[in-house]
Amino acid sequence: MKQIASKYDVEIVVDENEYYKPFSLESKGYAYVKQTVEKVFDYAAAVPFILPAGTDARRFTYICDTVIRFAPIDIDNQQYASVHSENENFSIDKLSLAIEFYKELIKNYR
Repeated sequence: MKQIASKYDVEIVVDENEYYKPFSLESKGYAYVKQTVEKVFDYAAAVPFILPAGTDARRFTYICDTVIRFAPIDIDNQQYASVHSENENFSIDKLSLAIEFYKELIKNYR
């Protein structure tokens, strides 16, 4: 990438020290989000996975031990491939699930 960028007079700087501590699967925050996911999306399993991308969530890891990178959307393979791309899209009929998730998350928070 650096070689290609140099052709356009662009410099790429790599921050080798960027690391954000993963949250504990034993945390109350994760358990609560998992419970809410499984209630609203009863056909889906809530499981952690590695997200090899930068998100805005990294800005909160210094003030919170449980920063969960999650979006309550139900998408198919085509929609998944469109994420952060030209013509990014999801089915409008699935929007109600995202709304229901946030309602449950806020309403039942203790």
